[in-house]
Amino acid sequence: MPNVVFASGGATKTHAIAAVLRSGLGSALVCDEATARAAMGIALGTVGVG
Repeated sequence: MPNVVFASGGATKTHAIAAVLRSGLGSALVCDEATARAAMGIALGTVGVG
């Protein structure tokens, strides 16, 4: 499989980024740290847990 880089950022894109993370279609993400952390929380289902 070739490398697939996706780039996005901002709070309004976190659900879209999480969908790509869950799908496994992207191999690298370029965005700001806050957006990456929020998207990972959504993708892993850990948002609001704890």
